[in-house]
Amino acid sequence: MQRVLLLALSMAACGGKPANDAVAVAEKFLDLYFVEVDQEKALPLTTGLARETLEKELRDVAEVRAAGYDPSQARGRAYYKQTYLKEDPAGSARLVYDLTMEYGERNDKTQRHVLLSLRKEAGSWRVASFTLRDGAAGR
Repeated sequence: MQRVLLLALSMAACGGKPANDAVAVAEKFLDLYFVEVDQEKALPLTTGLARETLEKELRDVAEVRAAGYDPSQARGRAYYKQTYLKEDPAGSARLVYDLTMEYGERNDKTQRHVLLSLRKEAGSWRVASFTLRDGAAGR
């Protein structure tokens, strides 16, 4: 929660534009996609396959959302921790995060990890692809 608050404050300080930092963009994407469960807000942080994935998800949920279902109704709790970072000076980065999600009245926990590939386009980092897998990431 502290990370979410700090990231929100840093985004507000820079006018809401994505930071020119791969980790900041990756974590803003994680916050919007997994914590807030809001593909529409995460969309501007994406490019390529990640953008296509979110656009498809938005088409898939359009009817449900038009009927009044809000992304906040899908929220549980999600926590993440970075386990890997490799940034290439040519403008690409790969990051891995362990992700714990809690849902439902009993706060059932699911352990996953997510691999993010980012690409720098016109001076800004964007999530180019993301893959979610079961369990914690291998070390």
